[in-house]
Amino acid sequence: MCGKNRAEGEDAEVGIVGACIFAGNNTKWRGNAYRVNGQLIGYEKLNEKLNPVRADVPGRKDLTCYTIKPLDPSKPELKVVSLIPDKIGATPVDTWTPGNVTVPMPGKMVFEFKVTADGAWATRKDSTGVFEAAANGLKSGYPGTQALEFANVHDDAVDGGEKSDSRRNFMEQVGKLNSNLDFFAYAGHGNGGSLGSACLSPKNPEYQKFIEKLIKVLRPDGTIIFYACLTGVPSGFAEAVSRRLPNVTIFAHLSKGHGQTNPEKVRIRNGARDTFADLLGNDDYLRWTTAIKSGGDLWRRYPFMTVEEIKAEVQGYKMAEIPKWKKKAA
Repeated sequence: MCGKNRAEGEDAEVGIVGACIFAGNNTKWRGNAYRVNGQLIGYEKLNEKLNPVRADVPGRKDLTCYTIKPLDPSKPELKVVSLIPDKIGATPVDTWTPGNVTVPMPGKMVFEFKVTADGAWATRKDSTGVFEAAANGLKSGYPGTQALEFANVHDDAVDGGEKSDSRRNFMEQVGKLNSNLDFFAYAGHGNGGSLGSACLSPKNPEYQKFIEKLIKVLRPDGTIIFYACLTGVPSGFAEAVSRRLPNVTIFAHLSKGHGQTNPEKVRIRNGARDTFADLLGNDDYLRWTTAIKSGGDLWRRYPFMTVEEIKAEVQGYKMAEIPKWKKKAA
């Protein structure tokens, strides 16, 4: 994408040096749930990404449903139906009754922290299995690259940490960034408007210092990679950063997904947004989806490849199939 020279295959990249700041603490395990009429209801089945598992609704090709169970085991199971995830809970309470699977279930989505049998907080392996691996992978692939860990204490298993503490810890590592970097990467949780693990958004006073540091340490034609969910959505965090660093190329995720294997990405530069689906075209994008999920090192090399190089590399991969629910949402 940036046209820098690179080595072939698994060899180290040529002449590229950067830094990655990553969330160092595993977070508490949160489960999605609804609260309806004061009753807490959780999904019966979650997949490996902690998303609810869908099923078809007999006789209704336009709907999918979830089986959900009240966290009170004495209560009967219920079903929740949705056209697309964003529409869950859109139906008023008085239109829903137990057993009616033709309308979305009402109620407010809440998050409940899970505990182990001994009462301790259950934690995910998001840091040790994803964020730390990304930082170490970048460091090994680009010799001289910094891998800087910060403590995201507001959402880990240790009680007492606040968002301001996590933000301060992140900014301390920002202050340690070397100069003349080809790239800066962040590996941690994100959402549309902020770096979630770092608790940093344009609304925070520290954001200005973050931007000023990036301007100071990045090369004028540098690259920023946000290995973080949803940071690339329109008018989101990546776009806000791009407005302040217009000549820097930024890559970010358009959806929730694993930091190294999420194929749904966007490239932002000089105000122009290009999704990978548009850059690669439908068939090569489906091959890219398979390739990025294959477990190789394409996840760290793609920011320094041209579109043509990516297309050439993914040609040998089978085209991925679009999940049925995404076809319905499109």
